[in-house]
Amino acid sequence: MLSGKNVAQSIRTQVTLEEYSTLLFRQIAEIFYIRMAQEQPLKIDQILDYTDNMEIKSFLTQTGLSPILFDDPEKAATDCIAEMKKAHVETKIKELKKQRM
Repeated sequence: MLSGKNVAQSIRTQVTLEEYSTLLFRQIAEIFYIRMAQEQPLKIDQILDYTDNMEIKSFLTQTGLSPILFDDPEKAATDCIAEMKKAHVETKIKELKKQRM
């Protein structure tokens, strides 16, 4: 989401907060989604000022120090969205199986 506005918007429109695999990622995505709705930039330094959650600050700081470069950010986002949706469906299936037992 930090690789560009178009990529972030694509993720926001295709991935709900419930589809994030961990609470930390869900909380970060929520901040990003709110900032995007307010048409605020997704810059790590500004987001660090936006939250008091030390776990979020630590994760974003680490992410900012070791950015991942993509040849094609749009393709990487598409692949990531597909994996997130697949993992979310698999988690739901496991939950339903547990309920049947």
